[in-house]
Amino acid sequence: MKDLEELYAQETLKAVLAEFADDFSSAGPGTCIKLAGLPLEGLKALRAEVVRTHPHLETFILTDGSFSDEGTVSATKLIELRNAGEAPLLALLPSALQAPAEDSYGNATFRELPMARIGERLVGDLEREMPDGIAPLVKAVFDFTPEASVEEHAKYLLAVRKDGWQLGAVGENLNVLGLIPDTSTDADVSRWRTRLFWNRKCAETLCDFQSFVPDRVTKLPIRPNPGMA
Repeated sequence: MKDLEELYAQETLKAVLAEFADDFSSAGPGTCIKLAGLPLEGLKALRAEVVRTHPHLETFILTDGSFSDEGTVSATKLIELRNAGEAPLLALLPSALQAPAEDSYGNATFRELPMARIGERLVGDLEREMPDGIAPLVKAVFDFTPEASVEEHAKYLLAVRKDGWQLGAVGENLNVLGLIPDTSTDADVSRWRTRLFWNRKCAETLCDFQSFVPDRVTKLPIRPNPGMA
């Protein structure tokens, strides 16, 4: 899962740079924009790339004083830069940052770039890259995991791509979406949907923490194997 998290971070960085390229390149003096929702390490990589590709844009990572690194700036300093209006500003806000009460870099003064579009873009790009042969099977997986977030769907697609978009990878990576890995992915969509139905039933039963583990196992809709007795 660590490799998958790193892969997701890399692909998210690419998606951010592509999605907001026009916002970055067109920013002129007095423009103040912000981007929030990424972890600190992701923002460090993003800042380095923005500085390289859009050097006219003053790009800083906002800090609350709990960390300090190249390119970090305090809220007070950021406000000073904003008031000076000499260069376009991009403020990167770590997801764990505690915003001050006055929120002087709020939406009234800093236009926020919609990070919600990034997950959708990433899923869309991966779906277009996906081979037609497994597309109906992946759609069925998404149909049976409606509560999963866009981020989780993106991670699932990345896991399947990491395994070469193979048929077996569709089932073997179901754990990313909270289901049970299935090593027998069925190429027939109807039979695959039936497997997903029972997979979800089993996953829900195993995750019923109001019951003891032996009771959960007993409730599983699986026929006992006489040979295992």
